[in-house]
Amino acid sequence: MYPFTHYRYMLGKCTDPRIKRDFYHIEVPRLKGYLEKTEDTYRYRVAYCIGGFRKAMVQASGESGIPVTVLPTDDCIGREQRGDLRFSDGSLHMQPYLDEFGAYLKALCKKEII
Repeated sequence: MYPFTHYRYMLGKCTDPRIKRDFYHIEVPRLKGYLEKTEDTYRYRVAYCIGGFRKAMVQASGESGIPVTVLPTDDCIGREQRGDLRFSDGSLHMQPYLDEFGAYLKALCKKEII
């Protein structure tokens, strides 16, 4: 579990490239450090996130070389994107996202996913 349970930062629908750049400049090393610090702690890593935090997680995983399954998948997000929503990716509370997450966790528990 991500160690910052009090985490409240929300990038939201930010269009300022400087703010986004600063967010990644702060968040990627923070996530990378967490992944490296806990490298031998977990057998599987699953991140449930969308938007800027998702992008930061993917980048941190790549830079650290520590695999993280990031859900919802790009395909699922692509199917659910809508221009009429305040946030085009929607919310993690959307049923298709929850269904995919639940199915992955069930499969992981059955050790069908390695």
